[in-house]
Amino acid sequence: MARDQPGRRPAPDAVVVLNADQLSGHDLSAQLRQFDRDRPEGLLHVRFAHDRRTFGAVEVDAAGRVTAFREKPAGAGPGLVNVGCYVFHPSLIRQVAEHNGPVSLERELLPGWIAGGRAIDAFRDDAFGLDVGTPAALAEAHKHLGNGADR
Repeated sequence: MARDQPGRRPAPDAVVVLNADQLSGHDLSAQLRQFDRDRPEGLLHVRFAHDRRTFGAVEVDAAGRVTAFREKPAGAGPGLVNVGCYVFHPSLIRQVAEHNGPVSLERELLPGWIAGGRAIDAFRDDAFGLDVGTPAALAEAHKHLGNGADR
């Protein structure tokens, strides 16, 4: 079976991690196919935002490799943001388990992995997405979903 054939199952070493406060219409199957094809250690779903201050700001080189990640930076302006859907190789997941106590993926692990030269790539999909991490944002999501804005 061809490596890029739609419907092909990802390699068994793909671990999907989702932020619980995100609603997204992105194509997870396409993200898994890219992970399987390119074999990075991690693959972040990113999309364009006009204001990156409330997101993780992501810098990506021409080859799609993530070169910088800053969680909720002040004055970040427009650009790519993290949407909270990740595909990781188990070696990175094992590093999370090695921490004694709580650890932040966005504030500690991703910036450290990127600075340390780990192969973290970006999967660009500008599909519908909402952060529903506050009561006001959740109420806004109900309005959008009730109106079919996610379609």
